[in-house]
Amino acid sequence: MCVKITYEYKSSILLFYLLNLILFIIQNIKEVTKMKDMTLVCKDCGKEFVWTEGEQEFYQQKGFTNKPVRCPDCRKARKATRNNDRSGSSSRNSRY
Repeated sequence: MCVKITYEYKSSILLFYLLNLILFIIQNIKEVTKMKDMTLVCKDCGKEFVWTEGEQEFYQQKGFTNKPVRCPDCRKARKATRNNDRSGSSSRNSRY
């Protein structure tokens, strides 16, 4: 028994599968891009800190691929130390 499948039937099946594929992709994109606040541990002081959804988006926009390893207080202290080293005589210049 040979059943002749019409062009309209083939196109409707193709459209059905295409729409399901698009729906599947959209659902997975939402799950991948959905970020939640994360609790991380500072490598300097050992204190827990929250890496917020907004901070994660900022990191993503800047192209940063690593999570922060220091809490905001330790980051500020480290930045201040680096800035103090650069002003005045730095340790690099004193070697020469």
